[in-house]
Amino acid sequence: MGGVYVQMFDVARREWVGEPPGLCVHSETCGLALALEHTGDLYSCDPLRRAAIYLLGNIQDRHMLELVSSPQQLQSGLDKRERLPRYCLDCHGVARRTVSSRRPAANRD
Repeated sequence: MGGVYVQMFDVARREWVGEPPGLCVHSETCGLALALEHTGDLYSCDPLRRAAIYLLGNIQDRHMLELVSSPQQLQSGLDKRERLPRYCLDCHGVARRTVSSRRPAANRD
């Protein structure tokens, strides 16, 4: 409507009308906020791009589409739903939608 966009207001509005949040931190799964470094290194997650386990590879060595569609990237996105520890799931700061549909996982204690 206006000329100002506030991302968190949009996330709240989307939640209110039953739409997916549009921001991976508020989603049940992740995997859409990749980070590409100036070196060509592609990471599964922008906020976690310094962790080596999220490095998918380098776009100078492999095509970006191959990296984005890799099993490693898919699993990285699913890990949020399937492998979060119990203390994360019990946190009141986590959006209700992201927690309510989660299946039990081995490391939740």
